Amino acid sequence: KVREAFQHAFDWKAISGNIMRYTGFPWQSMIPRGMIGAPGEAAARYDYDPAKAKQLLAEAGYPNGLKKVLNPSGAPTLPFAEALQASARAAGLDLDLVPGEFTPAFRERKFEVLLGNSGARLPDPFAVATQYAFNPNNSDEARLGSYYLWRTGMKVDELNTLIDQSMKERDTEKRTDIFKKMDGIYAGMASPLVIFFQRTDPYVMRANVKNYHGHTTWSTRWHDVTKE
Repeated sequence: KVREAFQHAFDWKAISGNIMRYTGFPWQSMIPRGMIGAPGEAAARYDYDPAKAKQLLAEAGYPNGLKKVLNPSGAPTLPFAEALQASARAAGLDLDLVPGEFTPAFRERKFEVLLGNSGARLPDPFAVATQYAFNPNNSDEARLGSYYLWRTGMKVDELNTLIDQSMKERDTEKRTDIFKKMDGIYAGMASPLVIFFQRTDPYVMRANVKNYHGHTTWSTRWHDVTKE
């Protein structure tokens, strides 16, 4: 219930037109828009609702709210952390903002609340799912810091199975169904990884640049790009 409260503690609509105006759009699915298995719409799965967040905290045993340390993963995420701190206060969450570089602490499970960004280089939902939903061993000794779900201490066997299936399945339609099922499970389990935006990287090009095609992730190929 505490994790669910966080889903309603961030006023993401307020920053979608300013901080994220040119660098992303609201998206609350673990399957990036533009990839197979992505839902038709995923920007309204949870909304800013301070009253509901307070109610959930009370049901979890925190009728007077909850206090946690909030770390931005680095300087670029500081504006988002400040926005989360402000909106969460109205939701009964007192977040003590401590700036710095906290990605290493995130990898070591040494954090309380962290706000960051991430992505996968492969243009396939499997790459993202491996980060967000895969955790084969939740013990501290496993030290699986490359898996975000391990970093947050959650293991879901059904998701692990589906991710393995998606890696081996060659039929596109069957893989699409696997990712849709995976996304449905993820959306309904109050994940400790709350997704608000999908990031975009804007580019400006001269009119004489030809054959540029932006990649779904970070691996844009330039070998066919020419200038006239």
